[in-house]
This record gives sequence, structure tokens and C-alpha cells, in this order.
Amino acid sequence: MKKILIIIAVIGITLSVQAQQHEVLTHYITNPYLYNTARVGQNKYIDVGILYRKQWVNVPDAPDTKILTVQGMIKNKFGVGAKIYMDKAHIIENFGAKFSYAYYIRMKNNPDNHYLSIGVAAGFKMQNIRFDEATINHQDDPAIFYNGVRKTIFDADAGINYYMKGLNVGVGVSNLAPLSYNYESNTNSLNYKSIYHLYGNVSYDIMMGKNKDLALKPGVLVRYVPNIPIQFDGSLLFDYKNIFWVGGGYRYKNVGVFGMAGVRLFDMVSVGYAYEQSIDGNQGALGSTHEFNLGLRFKTKGNKQEKAIENYKDDYADIFNAKLDSMKQEQKQLEAESEAAKEELRKQKAKQQELEEKLSNLPEATTTNITFSEDYINNFDLTGQVQFEKNASNLYPSHKQQLDGIYNQIKPLVAEQKLVMIHLVGSASVEGDEDYNLILSNKRVENVRQYLIEKGVPEKLISSTFKGNSEGVVKNNIEDFTKDKVSADMINPDDRTVKIYMLTK
Repeated sequence: MKKILIIIAVIGITLSVQAQQHEVLTHYITNPYLYNTARVGQNKYIDVGILYRKQWVNVPDAPDTKILTVQGMIKNKFGVGAKIYMDKAHIIENFGAKFSYAYYIRMKNNPDNHYLSIGVAAGFKMQNIRFDEATINHQDDPAIFYNGVRKTIFDADAGINYYMKGLNVGVGVSNLAPLSYNYESNTNSLNYKSIYHLYGNVSYDIMMGKNKDLALKPGVLVRYVPNIPIQFDGSLLFDYKNIFWVGGGYRYKNVGVFGMAGVRLFDMVSVGYAYEQSIDGNQGALGSTHEFNLGLRFKTKGNKQEKAIENYKDDYADIFNAKLDSMKQEQKQLEAESEAAKEELRKQKAKQQELEEKLSNLPEATTTNITFSEDYINNFDLTGQVQFEKNASNLYPSHKQQLDGIYNQIKPLVAEQKLVMIHLVGSASVEGDEDYNLILSNKRVENVRQYLIEKGVPEKLISSTFKGNSEGVVKNNIEDFTKDKVSADMINPDDRTVKIYMLTK
């Protein structure tokens, strides 16, 4: 009896046994947890992803898939997550849920950019064959389960991933438990065995642009399922600051091409779309495939601190890059024209000495473009200081109260024209790298400078130095960025202050 129902059921089950039982997705490129549980929580945010895939729009009752993923990182060591999925192809429905755990082994010399992660997942999957939705020619067919059939089995995944400075190399295995769905009635029986799927992935983030804010991401995903030819995807994605991305690729053996694009809004919500088209000659009959992804990102405390560091570095990346370029050019000039360079250096030192002599003879400061030497700074009197919390640069009410007291000392000197200059020195404690400490101390001293200007101290009478935790960096203006020593009493490994020095007549 070759009924329509039997043809559908047999073809569907036979293909499931001999071919892949998992959906082919595109958004694994932006959410690799979909194929490898070892990458759960990799981006350190709390991420929620909602995916919908509609396959072969010209085919009635073609597969459609819905997946919900939730993932995050705990203490920078443990990735945890959950995945719930539903898919339906005509009368066959699948529903499942898995809980994932990954352990991150981080290298001490560079823990955020060099690590190995190992993940496992466990859960269940349930299959339901909806005979009530089938077209039945003979109602008395003994092969039909009139009440439908539904079975649930155990499900498990595992994976491993190696990451080093943008390179990801990983292997994931799904359907680890070789269990079967056994459907039985008084007159009929069906058997459907779960088979494992192996996924291998290699991708690399190539950072480009002056500020390294554009990423070019080539990748390859290989699928192996017993009894069918090996399949692989080749993809290429352009990503700008994780705000906008666009890319595409080719699927070998699946014989199709795909494109994708996405955008992140308000640093929290992302919207992605992928389009897939078969190119094996059946595209007219099958039609295109569409995939939509909605993502929600929630920051943890660690994310906020990292984001603050990124913002600081973004604010001053041009300055540091310009300084680095300048130093490289000076080095080349010294190598090519050593004598000429030495002469220029002597001229610069003479100019600095001349500026310092002019300043010492003026009744008041008329410029802030002065590079202070150690001896000159020692002529200033320490008037007061503002103590900051770790990693903080904002002025709180207690800080402003301290500054108000200092301003009350400065105010009469300004009115009597006895104030020559105010010099601010910003510091940071030893935690964090050198660049971050320089930026943080600059933020602190700039907030103090702006507050004093708002209170009434003439801007031309204020100069500022920020020195991180070890050495002075004199900020003359945004274009002129130079380093200089400061006096020994200004160096303290636990110093998180802005000290206020005053020079009077």
C-alpha cells in the first residue's frame, strides 16, 4: 500500500536516517554557539538570540525552524547557556531543549586573547508525527497511527574551541547519544534512530583601519554526517565595530549561495537577515530560503568596565597613533640624517629654555603651551588635591566640595592679579596597562580643569599634566603630545589623585 501518507512518512524518516537531522543555518556566523557548545558565553555579554528560518518558500509544508538561545559568562571562566528549538516539516514536528556549560582555560600572559574552551550540553528532544494533518486515502489503513505518535529521548552535545588573537579553531558534535524513537501500535511500528553530526569550524578576524574598527572575517564550516558526502560553507563577513555587518558565502554539496546583513541599535538590540538560494537547477521549484535573527545584549559589570576602557582608547586613539607615527618618522630621520637631527634637537632644547625664561619674567601666564621641566615644576606650591575611586574619573559632590575650598584660596589671588599659573597633575594607580592609566588620569585632570574654569579661574592660567602611574605626560594641546619627567614626590604607585599646584608672584 503506497499511500500518500506512507510515501511522506517513509521518505521523511529515511532521509532523516541517512542524511542530516539538524537544520542548516546561516546565523552561526554571528552566533557560533548554534553549532559548537564550547563557544557559549564567548563574547562575555548576556546574549539572547531569537532565530526564525523559512526554507524553500515555493514548497508547501517545507521546513521552518525557530530557535531561542540564551548565554553568558560567569567569572570570566564559565560559559553557560540554554537552547530551545522547534522545527516542522509537513507532519513531522521536533522540539528540544539543551543546557550548555563551557570551561575556559585562559593563558596567563594574555587571558582575553588566548584561551581554550571545552563545552558539553545535555537535554531532550521530542518528535511528534502529526497523522491528523496528513492526507489519507484509506481510513482503514493499518499503518496509520490515528492518535498520532510522540516520543522523547535524551540529547547531548560536546565541543572544543581554541582562540588566539582573532583566530577560532573548533569542533562540535551533536546527537552524541545514539538513541532511537520507537513508535508502536497494535498493527504498526516505526523506528527512527538519532545519528551524530560533526561540525568543524575555522575563522579569523582581520582588524583593519587606522583605529582597527573594521573587521574582515573569513570562515569555513565543515559538516560531517554518516552516509552522506561531507559538506562545507565558505563565508566572508565585513563587520564595522559590531554595529553593522554584511557578508555572504557558498555552500558546497548543498549547492547554494547565501548573503547576510545586520545592524546593532543602541548597543543592545541587533537585527539580522540572511538570504539563501539554491543554484543546483532546482531553484525555481524550491524557491529561496529566508532567515531572521533578533538579538538582545545585556552588559555585566565587567562589560561596562571593558566598554569604558574601549571608549577611552577610542577617544585618544588618533593621538597615540599620531605620536607613534611621529616617533617612527623621527627615528628614520635620525638614522638618515643623524647630524641634522642632532642639530634640530639642540634647537628645540634652546627654544624650550627660552620659553621658560619668558614665563618666569611675565606678570601672568599668557600661554599654556609650555613643556615644564622637573626644576620648574618644583617652584610650584601644592595647594590641594582631589582623591578618586578606582577606575573613576567623574567629579562627585564630595570632590566638588574639595575643589570649592581650593577655589576660595585661588579667587582672591586672581582678583589681585597675584596668580601666575595653576598646574594640575593627574595620576592613576598601578592597576591596568599603561595606555589605560594615561587615559584615565587625563580624564580626571580634564574634569578638574573644566570645573575650575566654570568656577571662574581664567583658562589661560591653567596648565595640566597627566602621568598615569609612572611618568609625566604633558598635554600642551590636542596636536602637541609630549612626555616629560615629573618630580619624585608626584610618583606614587597607589596615587589616584589630581594634585593642584599654584605659582604666585
